[in-house]
Amino acid sequence: MNQTALLLAGLSAHAEQLAKRGLDAAFVAQFNLDHNKHFKARLMEKTTAERVEKSARVGERYSLAKSLIKLELPPETWREFGIVDQR
Repeated sequence: MNQTALLLAGLSAHAEQLAKRGLDAAFVAQFNLDHNKHFKARLMEKTTAERVEKSARVGERYSLAKSLIKLELPPETWREFGIVDQR
């Protein structure tokens, strides 16, 4: 990603010289737009992956805590923990 950002900065800085080769303002603008969309997509992937991972960890801990509560405490106290299971 950093290499692409550096390339875009260089394209903008040398736009006049590179325009004759087809790397004009429209090309740079579209390239920049595509780069930003790609960056946002990668960010969403990371965020989604982290959320899924954290959700899985929370689920595992919830199951463990629920099991231990059911083993350790009498059924009358389970409601305090939001457990409505019969056994």
